[in-house]
Amino acid sequence: MLVTKFLESLITDARRVIKVRSLGRSAARTAHLVQPFGEDSKPIAWMPIYADTETTGQPIVIGFINPNVDSELLNGEKKIFSTNENGEESFYLLLKNDGTSQIGGTGDYMVRYNELETAFNKLKEDHNKVVTKLNSIITAFTTWIVVPTDGGAALKALVGTLQQEAASTADITPAKIEEIETIPN
Repeated sequence: MLVTKFLESLITDARRVIKVRSLGRSAARTAHLVQPFGEDSKPIAWMPIYADTETTGQPIVIGFINPNVDSELLNGEKKIFSTNENGEESFYLLLKNDGTSQIGGTGDYMVRYNELETAFNKLKEDHNKVVTKLNSIITAFTTWIVVPTDGGAALKALVGTLQQEAASTADITPAKIEEIETIPN
């Protein structure tokens, strides 16, 4: 097993291949990148760990020395991350040992959209019922009131401020992230 110098990442025969130069050697070699099932990543120039196999001409890269080790991970936690070309972390998914996760950071929360939509629609319905009642009162008041022609300035001012209110057209649908689903409540 050797620590090698990363040269490039290629796809050959539908498999990710890493081109490396073994430290102390001048010739470049290629090796298949071994990754966990269901995962694929195109590495940047970190130091790959290169190993020969029993089959001549079938070396593999079994991993990379990670300079971005997260010293705050607790036992049982897993962090998946991407980097920019300079190796600086650009996004992460952290699966915590308490059953929670972080997607890209902390400081805000995801919501259960279905429950939020139900509560929002109930609030909107209740609001619109109040608006309908208020509009009925305003209509009745402005229709039936008789403003004295010889004064009543305060009453005239009040009637002048009364106007119908519109029902809510609020919509939370744009807040839904359809590409991310979660467990139901």
